[in-house]
Amino acid sequence: MMSNSTTRSIRTDSERLDGDFAPLFEQLGSPAGLAALTGGRFGVGLDQVCNLAELRFFLETYRDHILVPVEWPTIIQACEHATRGEVRELITLDRQLDDTHGKMPFAESSRRAGRIQLKRLRPLHDNRVVQRYLKAIESGDATGWHTIVYGLMLSLYSIPLRQGLLHYATQTQSSFIHGAGRRFIITDDDRTATIDQIHAGLLALLESILLPRNGPMLKFL
Repeated sequence: MMSNSTTRSIRTDSERLDGDFAPLFEQLGSPAGLAALTGGRFGVGLDQVCNLAELRFFLETYRDHILVPVEWPTIIQACEHATRGEVRELITLDRQLDDTHGKMPFAESSRRAGRIQLKRLRPLHDNRVVQRYLKAIESGDATGWHTIVYGLMLSLYSIPLRQGLLHYATQTQSSFIHGAGRRFIITDDDRTATIDQIHAGLLALLESILLPRNGPMLKFL
């Protein structure tokens, strides 16, 4: 069990990861964002969400079709590559994202948020992964997707992977709920109940992803 001081330290480091990601999460929740990510099957944007039932559907769609199968595996891979100093593999992962999601409406917002966060690490001259990834972005060999930078920062700050992934999920969903709250009133009780419902089973899903860490690396979807 973690001590209170350890928990506070993790929380402080996690807060560093939020930075400029909130505007990106709102972009992901735009009418085009979610529809593009899910192949047009779930084309409901936050500006079309008018009640709690629709909000929960939106959040469940994001969780089941984006967060768990796409974003979490990317963050995990980026964190593992960074921890092992595998810069070339990190750049390859970046290019995979360009190939699969580079033309999506949210793509440039993701890359912009990632680059902003990464540039703040420029003073870390002794960190080979950070410096080489920055050079790859400057030369056009990489673009700086936010999920890759997030995984890199988990490694850099030695934040436990489980804690970082849960923080990411909570932050994205909280941003979506905040955006929906501009259209209709969401009470604190409704907010808590909605988050609890969406998070039901999330820990089990996370464990199912992290459990085979000794096996082959998760394939990016």
